[in-house]
Amino acid sequence: MQKLDVPSFSSWDATPCDSHGNLYYRPVPPNNDYNASVLRELDPKSQFPTVFQLPTSLATTSALMYVSVAASGRVRFLNQLKNLKYAVFGFDDDAQFKSEADLELPDEMRPNRFLVAEDGVILVGGYYPKSAPKQLQGKTYLALFEKDGKLRKEITGANLTDLDLAAAAGKMIEAVTAVGPEGFYYLQGQEILVISEWGELVRHINVKRPRGTTGALRMDISEGLISIEFYEKDEKGFLKPTFLVLDASSGDVYGLYKPSDDLGTVVVCFTRAKGYVFSRTVDGKINLLTAALR
Repeated sequence: MQKLDVPSFSSWDATPCDSHGNLYYRPVPPNNDYNASVLRELDPKSQFPTVFQLPTSLATTSALMYVSVAASGRVRFLNQLKNLKYAVFGFDDDAQFKSEADLELPDEMRPNRFLVAEDGVILVGGYYPKSAPKQLQGKTYLALFEKDGKLRKEITGANLTDLDLAAAAGKMIEAVTAVGPEGFYYLQGQEILVISEWGELVRHINVKRPRGTTGALRMDISEGLISIEFYEKDEKGFLKPTFLVLDASSGDVYGLYKPSDDLGTVVVCFTRAKGYVFSRTVDGKINLLTAALR
């Protein structure tokens, strides 16, 4: 266990990590604004925090929707602008705002997937809500974009499942996604779709969900292994994680892991070498606990 001299704080969403083990949190601001354009990086070794935030002129005229953190630690935001269009904002290695790319997305489409590869190629996926034209409602959308936001390719025919909007109302819509070391995008749904940066369907990976689990919360890829975090409710109604680990090439099951109570339920990083890193609050401070793969 690593005890950090860092006060605990609330954060939105899952916490990604980079290949250096740095953690990235979306802190909950005092006004509980989910769309605040702020990301906090924490280096567990130095315990020194780095803050990524947009200039005031952009932060007050846009809403943060999703964050992408590459293995190198390069950070990008997907923000919705006041005109309801979307833009990708990039930062340099010193966490300074660097670039804006306005995306050529169709009107009415609602993003729920966002990933940026190391070379800057952008993947955005989503669906058409009830406010869209009737013939589009529930249809899924997936496309790749260049660094400057220009459309590279819309991806069709990849067995993307349309969304039943009535059945999905009030429920979490699964859309976990990750980038592999080879630059392929891995999209979790009823199965994992592996897509190249040129929009080619590389392969399907069948996923047999662990018994008793429902939604998928996150996906991590490390040295040929895919970790998918599912959740299930215990007898008290609390969400408990279960981790399914697959071989990224064959899709064979590598292992199924349920963390012990002393580890808690908040995983912040996964690597093949070290396993899972969990975060717990003890005496108001962040504690990191590691559970090796068995």
